[in-house]
Amino acid sequence: MSNWTANPHDLALSKRKGDDFDVKVATQILHLYHKAAQKIPLWSEKMLALDRRSFEQSTPQVVAEFRPQLISGLKLLDLSAGLGVDSTFLSTSFREVLTLESNDKLVEFEKYNDQQLLKTNISRFCDDSIHWKKYCEGVDVLFVDPDRRDEGGKRLYGLEESQPPVLDMLSEFLERVDDVYIKSSPLLDISIAKTYDQRLKALYVIAVDDEVKETLLHYNAEHYGKPEIVSVDLGKTTQLIKNTTLILKLEGMNDNNSKMGKANYLYEPSAAIRKAGIGKKYASSFSMSFINTKSEYYLSHSLTKNWCGRVWEISSKSPVNWSTLKKEFKQRGLSKAHILRKHFPDSAQVIRKRLNLSEGGDTYLVFAKNSQNKAECYQCKRLQ
Repeated sequence: MSNWTANPHDLALSKRKGDDFDVKVATQILHLYHKAAQKIPLWSEKMLALDRRSFEQSTPQVVAEFRPQLISGLKLLDLSAGLGVDSTFLSTSFREVLTLESNDKLVEFEKYNDQQLLKTNISRFCDDSIHWKKYCEGVDVLFVDPDRRDEGGKRLYGLEESQPPVLDMLSEFLERVDDVYIKSSPLLDISIAKTYDQRLKALYVIAVDDEVKETLLHYNAEHYGKPEIVSVDLGKTTQLIKNTTLILKLEGMNDNNSKMGKANYLYEPSAAIRKAGIGKKYASSFSMSFINTKSEYYLSHSLTKNWCGRVWEISSKSPVNWSTLKKEFKQRGLSKAHILRKHFPDSAQVIRKRLNLSEGGDTYLVFAKNSQNKAECYQCKRLQ
């Protein structure tokens, strides 16, 4: 396919009468490969077989490449292979991989892709996941990425209505295999996920460039007790933050009127840490103070290195008086700023209108209420 790197719009315009290809189909394929170049670049680089719906539901390559650090063993059974992205990368941490997929077209795609990638330790089967037991001999790890869409195509965020019904099948899974990994939505309610089964050993919140991409639940047949909650941030560097390794000293965290001294830096934990619900533990491990107990903005006198999340240097802090702030900004010639707020009564749009500011520039205005419920504005410059 010599034109696969072409712009789909240009290809459509260049079609001449008598050309023996369906321009609509060709442009759809090009669109798909252009998207794949960003999400799963290996599929684009190697011109591997793609399917639109399965592509949309597939794991981003950066996450799939990371997973072998979490999941390994001798023999893996993947109950919902789809395009085979997950099993392709997990095959590097297993001696043998078996996959099930009920769509025969996708199974052919998987086998073709395995040939192109010289994968020899993966066996693909066209079968429904309800028949998983007959493939279980010698399997020590089971992986499942259930379909989280209803019959009308609407996205489902919990696992209660997923297909296959993994929550109903979980006890049977754990009777036959040691470890079960269930991939779930980035919007999964973690407090609810903890109640699914007491054999939940770990729950991973995985983000890429500060955007949560998925939650991964790890069940172990012999585990009984509280699960480990792990925040994973994948980007220029990989950071794993585990709740069990954080210093829990919440009673020692101070509000912003403490004896810490002047607060010079403001911090926000990464999206994965916030989603995992371990932001306060994480901040306490750096002996930070908080603006208030709900905002997940934290303060320090000196700059904290290796912080996982965003960091700002504070230039000034002032009580929120809209007319005073508006006058100050006008005198300074400040017409643009990024507006941030958490647990603050006014939306960013309302604040922008009150202060007559447009979006942009180098200045960040962070609005929050302190522990005395008084509104404050932090004027900052972003460091990371």
